[in-house]
Amino acid sequence: MGSTGISRSWPAGRGGLAVKLLLLQLLWMLPALGLADYYVLRVETRRLESGLAEGRLDAVGAAMAVGLENHPADPDILALALDRERLLLERARGGLAEGAGHILVELSDQPLQLTLTDQNGRRLARSGPADAQAPTAGWLVHESTTPIRLRDGTAAVLSLKLAVPRPGLSVLAPRSFEGSMLVLTALLLAVSGGVLLSLYLGRRLGRIRRQVMAWRRGELSGRIHGGHSDELGVLAADLDAMAADLDQLLHDRASLAALEERQRVARDLHDTVKQKAFALGLQLAALRRSGGQSTAALGEAERLCSEIRDELAEVVTTLHPQPRRIENFRQRLADRARRWQQATGLALKMSCEAGEEPVASVSEQLLRILDEALANVARHAGPCRATVTLRRSYDHQWILEIADDGRGFDLALVPGRGLVHLRERAEAVAGELRLQSTVGRGTRVAVKLAFTPNDIEAVPTSARWSPT
Repeated sequence: MGSTGISRSWPAGRGGLAVKLLLLQLLWMLPALGLADYYVLRVETRRLESGLAEGRLDAVGAAMAVGLENHPADPDILALALDRERLLLERARGGLAEGAGHILVELSDQPLQLTLTDQNGRRLARSGPADAQAPTAGWLVHESTTPIRLRDGTAAVLSLKLAVPRPGLSVLAPRSFEGSMLVLTALLLAVSGGVLLSLYLGRRLGRIRRQVMAWRRGELSGRIHGGHSDELGVLAADLDAMAADLDQLLHDRASLAALEERQRVARDLHDTVKQKAFALGLQLAALRRSGGQSTAALGEAERLCSEIRDELAEVVTTLHPQPRRIENFRQRLADRARRWQQATGLALKMSCEAGEEPVASVSEQLLRILDEALANVARHAGPCRATVTLRRSYDHQWILEIADDGRGFDLALVPGRGLVHLRERAEAVAGELRLQSTVGRGTRVAVKLAFTPNDIEAVPTSARWSPT
């Protein structure tokens, strides 16, 4: 029930900024690194394609055949020789093509296959992956064959086969070395960048927060002094300017209020005490001239002295005001209830017992309690009839009761912030609040208090309610 308060402290949670910055870094860094890597792979692929188009694979095969002619037809020796040649071709520099080694390793674990067969097609040695049909779509496939004659005169054929996928989404595959490195790099950069940014921004935002909290406590003389020209610096400068303006405004208002009060006191003293003091002087002068024999002048002087004392006491009372009573409190209570009835269309019955008028602080809190309780009836009770009663209790205090026969609610299931507000308003004027509600049988809110603060001390503790 009731509305929630608008005054809240700064959130106590920490680390939220770092997490958000980390996610933001990842959101832009992964696509950026992916695009950069794709561009590099595309350049290297074109470089490799250009070398293949110029017959680079055929030239490499011919040069390799010259070296293999010095080997005998031993399968183990030939396999070692083919492994050596394959590793040399997959180097980043001096391999199949300038810079081609990078893309060969990045796009495929074993991009080259070297096979040596005799004239009958029988395989003598092989280096590279087992025979497999490489897909043609999205792959760069090239093959070259060169006839050679081994040292023992055996005729053979050297076959070089290149098969690598073209750069694309394949780099993000789970088994892709390039994709793993891409994700790891983005994660490391995002974590380091997010932590550094959060520390930097957190330090500056913390400084702003501490100064704002000081302003909330009324310490308006302090300033943030951001000292930067970025958005946070501009915000800090604007907040400093706002605090300076507010400080000046409060100072001006205080000075104006003091000036107006001095002028009012001076006017009151001029119009009353000064005039009567002047008249008193005239009467005393007349008394002196009569040699103290004028009884009428003496009586008039005594009257003027009494009036001066009374008017000075009135001025002092004005400067130190006592709790004043609000006239027509019951009429104001009835007016608010009538306006609520007209606005909601719900039936309302009101009963006010005659008696003393409350002081201003009590009147204000009671009217606010009435407004909030009736607002809750309109919001939560549904179609119903409401009653507002103001009556004197047996212990000479007063009870304001707002009740309805609406749908009611379970006290254990309703959030208590609105009830806390009602209770706080009652306790602000030394009152006590009682709330009763049953599902299907309506709700009753009652506050019990004294209309005059001095009456509160006279009420015995045993006569007070126990809030429910």
